[in-house]
Amino acid sequence: MNAANAKWFQLFAPGLQAASSQAGGPVDTAGFGFLEVVFEQAAFAAGVTATALKLDEGDSSTTATTDITGAIAGTSTPLGAAVGAGSNLPSTSTNSTLQVFNIDLKGRKRWISLVLTASSSTSDNISAIARLSRGDLAPNTAGEYGANQVFSVPQVST
Repeated sequence: MNAANAKWFQLFAPGLQAASSQAGGPVDTAGFGFLEVVFEQAAFAAGVTATALKLDEGDSSTTATTDITGAIAGTSTPLGAAVGAGSNLPSTSTNSTLQVFNIDLKGRKRWISLVLTASSSTSDNISAIARLSRGDLAPNTAGEYGANQVFSVPQVST
């Protein structure tokens, strides 16, 4: 994977999220071959669990509402688990963890969103980012990377 041809997106800004249901994105995947989405759960309030954490897709930015099979926490089988073993939804027992979704974009719809639904609207400390890679074109500016600043460190001569 060529990390230089990548673009970043913030789906959920770090901090307390008060809504019980929210969608991050949608991400426009046109021109890219791979998508990584990282959901960070710093802390769920006592007794709060997620009832959904999943990726949805659609043909436009307003129709990214179809579940992506294999990208549904709680039902999809995670990497390294036995087939059919299922997975966990975020809860207080999974505080301070990351959940990562890796999506090959071949054959996928153009727009992808991350959807989180919690059991209550109690504030939960979360964040989420997405990284598109295998892009057709290499970004040349911080904005094209989806960033405020980009620092490129050259190879060290030996």
